Amino acid sequence: MSLAEKVADTTHGKVHVPWGADGSGKYTLATKGCFDVIANCYDLLEKACAEIPLPENNKPFIIADLGTADGGTSMPTLRRVIDAIRKRDPSRQILVCYEDQPNNDFKSLFFYTQGLLKTGVAGVKPLLEGYDNVFVLASGTGFYNQCFPDNYVHLMLCCTAMHWLSKQPCTIKGHMHHTSHSVDAKTKAAFAAQAKLDWDQIMSCRARELAPGGRFVIANFCVDAEGQLLGKHNDMKHSMYDMKYVLWQEMATEGLITQEEVDRTTFYNYYRSVDEHMDTFSEGGAAHALGLRVKRGETRVVPCPYRAAWMAKRGAQAGTPEALEYARGMVPTMRTWSNSTYTSALNEERSAEEKGKLVDELFERLAKKTAAEPTEIAMPYCHWYADITKE
Repeated sequence: MSLAEKVADTTHGKVHVPWGADGSGKYTLATKGCFDVIANCYDLLEKACAEIPLPENNKPFIIADLGTADGGTSMPTLRRVIDAIRKRDPSRQILVCYEDQPNNDFKSLFFYTQGLLKTGVAGVKPLLEGYDNVFVLASGTGFYNQCFPDNYVHLMLCCTAMHWLSKQPCTIKGHMHHTSHSVDAKTKAAFAAQAKLDWDQIMSCRARELAPGGRFVIANFCVDAEGQLLGKHNDMKHSMYDMKYVLWQEMATEGLITQEEVDRTTFYNYYRSVDEHMDTFSEGGAAHALGLRVKRGETRVVPCPYRAAWMAKRGAQAGTPEALEYARGMVPTMRTWSNSTYTSALNEERSAEEKGKLVDELFERLAKKTAAEPTEIAMPYCHWYADITKE
């Protein structure tokens, strides 16, 4: 078995496999909304930067960006963090440690940080441009495990990553392939139980990595008090997951894929409620026992920038070639993180080329549906934003 086959045979091959060629920077190029989600952390990061004890004896200040993907979307915010630390100590050495799973597109990450790739977003500078004594390293250890030494990191950031689970607790059958839309109580309970185990483990690892007084700022997908979540918001008629499921099922009805393949399509992730996020930090919880406390936590909604741009256009109409062009520009942001979920559900007898064409067909159908109702299908975000400290 080749290395690629071994990777594909694990959760690394079924959860969030980067879409696009290594070094292409496709994740950043297709996910404008992630820039906004991460920038929306800055009020928490700014306060943390002002309060974190600087390491003694002029030792480097360590920043960790967990679940970073190809790194492009967090660069503008990390530059602001570097500036905030430098205001306190202009000569302080700063080390930025990126983390993601072993099959991440680290080539693009280094291309972006070194300025060999451009993000396509106006005004975004490479991470290292204009700085002295700022250094970059990367870890290929997944965040379910400890990635850095004990008491090592002063400031952590993680955006839109820790909703992924370490394993699939069960298959979702009958309706939907995301647990947030499941109508089966046993399925939801199984996913909730796995999410709790993973969350306790994730936060226990972060507690060990953080230096005393260190901070962890996180924006994690959630379900808010109004039942809103990624792609499902009160001002939209359709849910993104509903629509993708309907179209995938439609392809099975037409005989393009099998019902077994539809039933096997399961997202290895879970959107926690505020209470589910907070449980580990409560007295008796795993993170609480290791000294982690939530200084501030709240849900926030970030609009889909593609949809916002469409709605701002004067005279833009549904069902036009312009609407289809818009939809084909927006839909890839939904594909960057879900391509491997659909591909891995298809029968192994199918070639990689055939699998790719079938998933192409799914997202082309989604683009056409979106073009017909451009304001009703989109990917607005809903996150739990928190500032966590280590006592």
